[in-house]
This record gives sequence, C-alpha cells and structure tokens, in this order.
Amino acid sequence: MITRTQQPFNITIDRLSFGFPAQNIASLLYYNLVDDYDLRDFTLNLHNSLKTLGLNDIKRKKDHAKLIHHLSIARTKHDMSRSFTKEVNEFISTLNIKPITFEVQGIQIVSSIFKNNKTTYNILVEFPFHIDHSIPIQVK
Repeated sequence: MITRTQQPFNITIDRLSFGFPAQNIASLLYYNLVDDYDLRDFTLNLHNSLKTLGLNDIKRKKDHAKLIHHLSIARTKHDMSRSFTKEVNEFISTLNIKPITFEVQGIQIVSSIFKNNKTTYNILVEFPFHIDHSIPIQVK
C-alpha cells in the first residue's frame, strides 16, 4: 500500500494556467506541477493502491496518456467563450509567478457535495506518508 512505503517528496508549482493545452474554451484554473520522477512514481503507485483498495480508478487510460500534474484552483460555473479564455490567459501572462516548492507529506481523499448553492467538503480518508510503519492509517 502506498502509505506504507511512500516517503514525503517535494513538488514544484511553476505556473498558473487557465485551460489545458489545445483547449479553446477553458473551464479550469490550475497551478501546473513540474513533472519529475518522484511525482510520476507517486501517481503510478496511487493508481495501483486504488486498485488494491477496491476503489474505482479515475480515468486511468486518459490520465496516463496525457497526464498533466496540476492543483485545481477554480472551475467556471458555466460554459465560457473563447474570448473569455483568451482574456484570462492574457491577464495570467502579465503576472510574475515564481516557482514554489513544497513537501508532500500525505494525501486525503475528499468528497465534495454541492447542495443549496453551497459546496461541502469532507475528508473521507487520510493517507499520511511516514517512515514509522506502526502509525495506523486514519479512516473517517
């Protein structure tokens, strides 16, 4: 299982993007993560761990075919236009965003429920990365 062997590792955010490459009408604002061995290895281990837990893997074929490591910041509420996508990207290009590196010490599986114009997030399971294998996994 991933948390039994996974050591903390660093990831780096290198730019802010609106829409994925070749996407004319964007719907997602995200920070791009620099692709490196640790991140790719973690992603593969995560997919394998999901299978071990009996959980459905999310778009595995698509994920590995065109994997874009990212941190989602916001989604648009409705379909946007090409001109809006262009405006946002032009604005982003004026920003001076310096790379940020931080350590990943674990992951959480989170549910999001949209009800009455409000989104509620609940942590379903936490998977801390650690060296001490006697620390139990916390399931909520």
